[in-house]
This record gives sequence, structure tokens and C-alpha cells, in this order.
Amino acid sequence: MLNKVLLIGRLTTDPVIKALPSGKRVANFTLAIDNPGKDQSGAPLPADFIDCVAYSDNLVRLLDLYVRKGRLIFAEGRLRIRSYTDRNGIRRRTSEVVLSTIQFLDSKKDAQQSSTGVSTGTSVKGTEDVDAMDILNEVESKLQEQDSDDLTDLDENFDVPF
Repeated sequence: MLNKVLLIGRLTTDPVIKALPSGKRVANFTLAIDNPGKDQSGAPLPADFIDCVAYSDNLVRLLDLYVRKGRLIFAEGRLRIRSYTDRNGIRRRTSEVVLSTIQFLDSKKDAQQSSTGVSTGTSVKGTEDVDAMDILNEVESKLQEQDSDDLTDLDENFDVPF
């Protein structure tokens, strides 16, 4: 069975960091993800908003210190559907991505500019020029390069005992 989610998007608000009764911290945020298609009239489709949660101490610390509204990130995790009872006693279901990894796809400076609407003459692509598939392909190719480099290093350093 496979339950893996890969997302590229911008945070809609600063992450919300909460402490559980056990003392462990949890981070929650929502990613806005552009839809590449158009509707029947030719207008762009509305963005998807995906709820994300991080339980890992390292991820929570990273999100707390460096991630703010408007930041473009790559997020990897698993989809979780959970049930709860609301204040009115009605049983509800919600879906969220439980994160295992995040990667920054812009600089801190670029994120601040995108959230304030300020533009500079840098060569960094604006949000309207970013193609999620291009970024995903680039991430996958870098991962494959790292895997092949690791195998090469093993072959060069491996001594046969006879």
C-alpha cells in the first residue's frame, strides 16, 4: 500500500504552533496550490487549499523559525482522514497531510516580497511563472542524482575481503 503526498504551494498564513498536554509541539498551516487548468469559459480554476500538520520536533522548529505566510515550499507526507465530534455533537471528517519533509523553494527575501506585493528586478520567477511540474521534475532529478552519487561512492570505497 502507498500513501504519499507531494505538494508545492504557498502558505496562506503563518504556521500555528500549539503545545500538546504532553509538552510536544505541533504545527498546522494551509498550503494554497494553483490549479493549472481552466474552466469551460477559459477562466483559471480556483486554487486548492490543503491543510498540513507537522509532529516532528525538527519540522515544528523549522516551521516556527523560518516559515511565514507566502513562503513557497515543497511538502512531502501522507494523507490522513480523521473523524471528530464538533461542539454541536455532530460527527465530522477532515483530511490533512501529515508532513515528513519540507523544502524551501524560494529565499526568505522572496517570500517577504511576495506577501507584501513588492517586486524587484531579480531573475527569480514570479508566482505566475512557476510551473509546479517543472519544479517537481527538478526535485526528482536531484534526488536521482544523489542516489546515483551515493551508489558510486559505495562502489569506489568498497573493498572485497578476498
